[in-house]
Amino acid sequence: MEVFETPMNNFRDELEPLFRKEIERFLDLAGGMGEFVTSSEAEQEIRKITDRFVDDVLLTSGQRELDRLGLDLTFNQLSPTIANTLQNYKDQLTETLIFGTGKEVARKVDAGMRRGASTDEIAEDIRSLLQKEPDTGRIPIAARAEMIARTEVALVNEIGRLDAWDQSGVVAGKQWVVAAGAC
Repeated sequence: MEVFETPMNNFRDELEPLFRKEIERFLDLAGGMGEFVTSSEAEQEIRKITDRFVDDVLLTSGQRELDRLGLDLTFNQLSPTIANTLQNYKDQLTETLIFGTGKEVARKVDAGMRRGASTDEIAEDIRSLLQKEPDTGRIPIAARAEMIARTEVALVNEIGRLDAWDQSGVVAGKQWVVAAGAC
């Protein structure tokens, strides 16, 4: 997966500040209370970086697979067989990214309300998403961006590989092989 380190890292590095900015905007506007709503500016930016990320990984993956098959073909990432699926995937990923941060914030608000925390205490709990955890040293919102980038690289890589097989004309089928006792 090292070939995908650059797009994965770029995606992560673009997501984290967007998540951070939206949480800070929420805290400034609502003081940690109310419904978290992603700004339209952030939604547009998330869509843009998601589209670029998916396209980059898909093209790299598909071309790499055609090369691995020893074929002198150029991967067509806009083939009719994948165009609709790919757009649906991008839309779904964008929606997940937009609403995911809101879910994180809602969990903090809900937990604070259940324990009877003040508004200031809930706001501090939300701010903890942006700060290093004392025991692990990780920043939750950065860890979330990293997890998303890694997961999506794996998924888009597989989409590209499968589409390359279709485009190749030489792959007749596929069969999953599972080790004994794996399931």
